[in-house]
Amino acid sequence: MHAVSRIMKRDARFYFANLGADVMRCINAVEIGDEIRYKNSLARAYRTLSFMRGAQCPEAHEEGLLLLRGVQLGKEDGVLVSQKGSFAKLFSRTDYLTKELMKGVNEKV
Repeated sequence: MHAVSRIMKRDARFYFANLGADVMRCINAVEIGDEIRYKNSLARAYRTLSFMRGAQCPEAHEEGLLLLRGVQLGKEDGVLVSQKGSFAKLFSRTDYLTKELMKGVNEKV
């Protein structure tokens, strides 16, 4: 097996940060009651997630998938907007999160 390159790590961070922006767009759309904007933002988030799969970081992809499922469930349960601050705090730590996810990748190599 080969080591994960710095570029691959950067890609995972890049896509996870973009996913965070997509999720915040979803929350903002729900907050203002714009269902079309929510659906468009969610579609964009899933597209970003699909790019993450190619970033050689399956852990980040799986975390992103769980995150998007949580967004959808939060919207259905009516608690998504109340968690906006928690999501913002989570995404402000994106660099830390992807470093932690990449540790698992580097240990497998």
